[in-house]
Amino acid sequence: MLREPVDRVISSYYFLRDFKGYEYVKEMTLEQFVQTHPEAQNLQTFLLSGLPPEKSLKKAKENLKNCKVVGLTERFDESVFLIKQELQWTNLGYKRLNVTQKRLIKQELPLSTICLIEKYNQLDIELYKLAKQLFNEKINALSKCEQKQLQRYLS
Repeated sequence: MLREPVDRVISSYYFLRDFKGYEYVKEMTLEQFVQTHPEAQNLQTFLLSGLPPEKSLKKAKENLKNCKVVGLTERFDESVFLIKQELQWTNLGYKRLNVTQKRLIKQELPLSTICLIEKYNQLDIELYKLAKQLFNEKINALSKCEQKQLQRYLS
């Protein structure tokens, strides 16, 4: 499951500020976090490749293309439905956990901060474009019957 990179960094910053072992993040601004913390710099690409930045994007894209289902956090319910279909699961329910309540959203940040996050996450941005493409292809390939099932699942 991939997440829009700028939103992922913002969320990580606010989550880690209250997470045991990361108390030092409370002393950092979001901008400092982006410039110095590895979790704020192309983390999704690294996690999908396991390689250093100069080699990671190509491998991460290859690995992503080999996934039977690519999920997007922003389209979580649809992603769960695709996973359910692929794995032929019957009853799938979930409960939202670890939702950070006290955080700014992307639209509340200065453009300079958003540009800084984008600068440090170019690989993740490129990877996310591919993830969205693969996700949309999977959604568009659903049969009429599956599309109806998806609509029922979403309501």
